[in-house]
Amino acid sequence: VMKAHGIAVPHIYGEIPEASAVVMDWLPGEPNPCSADEAEQVHAVMDDYVDALVRAHDIDPAAFAAAGLEIPTGPDAVALGYFETFVTRYREFKQRPEPLLEFAIGWLRRHVPTHRSTPSFVLGDTGQFMYADRRITGLIDVELAHIGDVSHDLAGLRLRNVTEPMGDLGRLLRTYEDRSGEPLDRAAIEFHTAKFALCT
Repeated sequence: VMKAHGIAVPHIYGEIPEASAVVMDWLPGEPNPCSADEAEQVHAVMDDYVDALVRAHDIDPAAFAAAGLEIPTGPDAVALGYFETFVTRYREFKQRPEPLLEFAIGWLRRHVPTHRSTPSFVLGDTGQFMYADRRITGLIDVELAHIGDVSHDLAGLRLRNVTEPMGDLGRLLRTYEDRSGEPLDRAAIEFHTAKFALCT
C-alpha cells in the first residue's frame, strides 16, 4: 500500500509462510543517519524521512483494510487498540505479580486523550529506514504498523532517538508540524511516549 502511494519501501517479491519469511529488495545505503558526519547531512536525511512519514500518515486507513488492519473507532480504540495486543501477550506470559506494570496499564486506560479520535496509518516503530546520498532509500521494519494516532509515531521518534540519535529532535518535530500542516499535540505525544515505553 505504501509503495502504491509513492513511499519508498523495499519491493516485496513474495512470502514463504512455511519459513515465516518474506523475499524483498535489498535497499542500498546505511540504516541510521547518526553515522553522517555533519549536522547538515543529518538534517537532509531526516527531512526526507519526515516527508515520507507525513505521506504515510496521509494514506486513507481504508486502503489497509484488505491487508487485515483493523480501523479503530473512538478515542479509546484509536489510542489503545494496538496497545491491548501487548497487554494480552504480557498477561499470557506473566509469571509473578507486576504491580508497576499493572498500575501503568491502568493509568494509560484512565488517561486516553479523548479529543483525538481520528484513525490514521502509523508505522508503529518509527525511525527505521535506509539512506544514501542525503536521502532515504526506503522505510524498513514496519511489522508493528497499525491504524491508530499519529502521535504514536512522533512519540516513537523520541524513544528511538535515545539510542539511535537523529539530530535535533525538536527541529525534526517542528518540521513534521510544518509539512503536515497539523499542530503538534504535545500532551498526546507525552501519552504515547508513556504507552510506547510500556510496550517495550
